[in-house]
Amino acid sequence: MPYERLVRVANSTQTEKHVRDQAFSELMRRFEPMVMYHAHRTLGDPDKAEDAAQNTFFEMYKKLHQLQNPQAFPSWLRRIVQTQCHRQIRKERKGIEPLDDALQIASNEISPLEQVEKRERSE
Repeated sequence: MPYERLVRVANSTQTEKHVRDQAFSELMRRFEPMVMYHAHRTLGDPDKAEDAAQNTFFEMYKKLHQLQNPQAFPSWLRRIVQTQCHRQIRKERKGIEPLDDALQIASNEISPLEQVEKRERSE
């Protein structure tokens, strides 16, 4: 079955859920090599590429109903892969720190504990 028909079936509200799920699974199977290729080429790491691919297919599942032209599916999916890869890159650049580490960040303000201790000393 052509991918355009699979997209239509996966999007159809008049089709039984298990049939829609089968169409979606078939789209994933067919396009996984392309998704992995683009993710690996962009991220350069197989594990990161796998994460981006999973996120791509999750987004595909959530947003497939927004695709108006089934023939545009490959380029639409490629754009999702690129978006997921760039999100991952931005996330790594931010250097996200655990919350406990953030508590160690220097501040010009007196901490609540220091405020209480200062008040008790002055009393």
